[in-house]
Amino acid sequence: GSRAVSVPASKIAPAPYPEWAHSHWVWLSSSVANQTSETQLVLDYLTRDVQVGGVDIDSQWATGDNNFVWNKEKYPDPKGMISHFHSLGVNVICWVTSVVDTDSPNYQEGLQNNYYLNTSRGDGHVGLVN
Repeated sequence: GSRAVSVPASKIAPAPYPEWAHSHWVWLSSSVANQTSETQLVLDYLTRDVQVGGVDIDSQWATGDNNFVWNKEKYPDPKGMISHFHSLGVNVICWVTSVVDTDSPNYQEGLQNNYYLNTSRGDGHVGLVN
């Protein structure tokens, strides 16, 4: 059998992530999420004494996938919302993926600065779909 090994706390390296990552992360489906519902969700947890480490703002917070332009119909005051969450000790995580749509306003910047993976054939970017 195996034996447990006792290691003094002073010899254990700190976790490579922040302490809040051990608290609840909460989110709503993008189909119902908006500034009001996200705020109410967090407040519902906190009023029940459930510590919230982070709120994950799901897809559709932006006007397009990975264009980083807030959808002001769903989130009319994103800066105020984020400040409010921070005042409650809640971190904010916005859903993103590792791709940029070719019709996104930030696509050309990535293209001009060679941010994208290129194919070995030189005929475009890896995963490029027009």
